[in-house]
Amino acid sequence: AAGMGGGTGTGAAPEVARLGRECNLLVVGVVTTPFDFEGPARTQIAGEGIGALQEHAHSLITVPNEKLFDYFCDQGEGDVTMEEAFSESNKVLRNAVRGIAELLTCPGRINVDLADVRKVMQEPGRVVIGAGEASGQDRAREALEHAMQSPLLQGVDVRDARGLLVNITHGNDLGMREFKSLGDSLQNMLAREGMVKFGEVVNESMKGAVRVTLVATGLSASEGAREEATQAGGPVRRAEPRGNRDFGSAKDGPGTGAKKRSILGLSQQPSYEGLERPAVMRVRAGGGARGREVFNPVPTHLRKQVD
Repeated sequence: AAGMGGGTGTGAAPEVARLGRECNLLVVGVVTTPFDFEGPARTQIAGEGIGALQEHAHSLITVPNEKLFDYFCDQGEGDVTMEEAFSESNKVLRNAVRGIAELLTCPGRINVDLADVRKVMQEPGRVVIGAGEASGQDRAREALEHAMQSPLLQGVDVRDARGLLVNITHGNDLGMREFKSLGDSLQNMLAREGMVKFGEVVNESMKGAVRVTLVATGLSASEGAREEATQAGGPVRRAEPRGNRDFGSAKDGPGTGAKKRSILGLSQQPSYEGLERPAVMRVRAGGGARGREVFNPVPTHLRKQVD
């Protein structure tokens, strides 16, 4: 889990995922993308980091901070502070990771093992996650509705997924009638072909409440793509190097950018390559011998002794 667009998460997450893949571990990434007000440079860096992470992760869940911001503002009566916005973003990340971890680590009457999670998570395509929690008289149904309306689902209909993980966490006071009602609602919602893994976890600290977590995998790239096209967290393609690109547009023809610079009196084309990009990504894009040596497990003093 990491926030993309800075140095630590963007640079380290792909390397951690690569090491996990080499150890034959299930690698699931949950990342947030920058708010719009953080600027296009940070969004570009986040896109490059997500592209690098996708090469090694079995599944990648992308959470757009901008959509969370819109959701928080709609739910609240007034404006939210910067601290509240970033705090809620971190809370969403924590809930997403917790929902997946509870499937594997918390005992329940209906268990889901690692093989089940791996099989669903390895479905090719997009991955989205939704979580909802409710308490009170109709808590089970309301928790499911909140999960279906979660901003993390980004408007995607989970019935279109090829794989689905469903986890229900509750206290020891959940009645059989409530549980059956929730199960019937899920079956009606999932009346389709596809791989569905259903888990149930008892957490005594959740007495009086129910939490439902949905992880939908194997979604086609077109699902929700029209809406996401204008969002920082939309489908991201790995960026091409920009260092030698001309100022002119593609239809201007070769050399047009140089003519425009001459008219403006600019003697040299400015380059923003490497601006605030993590060091590991700058080295990787640098080319030459340094570009190939992204990671060497042999300590420097031992390499010098061999030389």
